[in-house]
Amino acid sequence: TTASPVSPFGGSVLIDVGFRFPGGSARSFRLATLDVAETVIARPEGTITVRAVSHEARVDEDRFTTSVHSPGGKGTALITALVRRTLGATHPVVNRVPPAQDPTYPARSFTYDGPVWAIVEEIADTAGIEAYFDPAGALVLQPTPVKGTPVLRYASGDGGSIVGYESARGWAANRVGVLYEDENGTRVLGLWE
Repeated sequence: TTASPVSPFGGSVLIDVGFRFPGGSARSFRLATLDVAETVIARPEGTITVRAVSHEARVDEDRFTTSVHSPGGKGTALITALVRRTLGATHPVVNRVPPAQDPTYPARSFTYDGPVWAIVEEIADTAGIEAYFDPAGALVLQPTPVKGTPVLRYASGDGGSIVGYESARGWAANRVGVLYEDENGTRVLGLWE
């Protein structure tokens, strides 16, 4: 069955990554929390394909039907209201912006029209903060990081400069386990390698 866990109407995909030590102990951590955007069921193959997107994409698609102007308020409050408009009034927000660094904007400072995440980015850039979703899906607001003194410098020859650079990564075979639980509590485990 395709009950709520794989439904594009409120379903989520949680991606955990980790490793197992010889002897059986394991470590894992949450890599991402994504929203189910589309579910495709193919018959007679019996396959289900689930497409998931970031919270930014979901917020971005919740566009305003008409052009409106922002209310007055702190930059972090304006961003929080835009995100919670889509994700719900109780969606978790981690605000690391000190009150003294959170500017207050008068009403009509921003026009709410078109892609919503672009509006979030505009407010964040103007306020000198950044907004993103952490692996658990919480909105994080913090001051824009300031680039400090470089720790490493690359050079070739006497005062020369690098004219080329290559970096390669190779992946070995990997296993993914997906655990599905329907509304009755029945669990099905799928393993792919």
